[in-house]
Amino acid sequence: MDDPWHRWITAERDGNDPEIARRHTAGILSICERIIDAAKIGPGMSVADLGAGDGIAGFHVLAQTDPSTSVTFIEPSPGLLARIESYASDLGVSARCRFINAPIESLSEIPDGSFDTVLMRAVMAYVPDKRAAFREIFRLLRPGGRLSMADPIFQDRALAVTQMARGLEHGLYGERTLEYQLLHRWLATQYPDTIDDVLKNPMTNYNERHLVRMAAETGFVPVRGWAEIEVNKVDPIPWETFVHMAPFAGGGTLNDLFGPLFDRGEQLAFERLHRARIAERNRTEETVCAYLIAERPSAGAV
Repeated sequence: MDDPWHRWITAERDGNDPEIARRHTAGILSICERIIDAAKIGPGMSVADLGAGDGIAGFHVLAQTDPSTSVTFIEPSPGLLARIESYASDLGVSARCRFINAPIESLSEIPDGSFDTVLMRAVMAYVPDKRAAFREIFRLLRPGGRLSMADPIFQDRALAVTQMARGLEHGLYGERTLEYQLLHRWLATQYPDTIDDVLKNPMTNYNERHLVRMAAETGFVPVRGWAEIEVNKVDPIPWETFVHMAPFAGGGTLNDLFGPLFDRGEQLAFERLHRARIAERNRTEETVCAYLIAERPSAGAV
């Protein structure tokens, strides 16, 4: 059975490059530390790492808390969950863990009020029915329990692709038209390029304000959410690594897309235009990350 999430996290996210994998893991851990700190996890608490991926958040909780704290790893990818379970065994923490293979929006096998804390990182972007996911999280939390999450926001990137498409339609790029045609053709495999499709796509049809409102509509209170926009230098990436990287699970690597997207001449033109760019030492990248902290009201709270 195809498991795009397992393939992405174990290979395509980093292009099978150990140094790129190290950089990505350091960045992910930094975000996980923030949502864990915001969750205020205490001794004896039951924690869910929801959409656990490679389990970085959950394993960090286990490393930072006493043995009375437990973590349930919930992950829809069978391959990733097996990987997490194997790593827990290697670390000798399996007795403090549970492992559940289930989609985020449907966790009926887990009883109501099972957790004091739910942690999520980079999950909601990939959930079509976000309101259903919030309802399940609310149900799973005990009264007084807390959701702490971080999620990438792709809406601005998608809108930039729609703008590029309109620019090409109106002939705005002059002598750089071929460059933008090839770039748009590639980016349009990752993000929608019309406003209608941006509003329909679960990766791009929301921002941090939508997350706050959906949490509040579900019954969480108080809810606090914000977005952080960062522009950082990006370390050079070897071209041979870059072509084997995918932006997200199912996004497709450039190596896989070259044949379907470009003829041989276009492939050479694309490589000529972009190989030097991704090797630049002063290249920068803008990212947007939404953070949200929400509590299920305590019993009897008004």
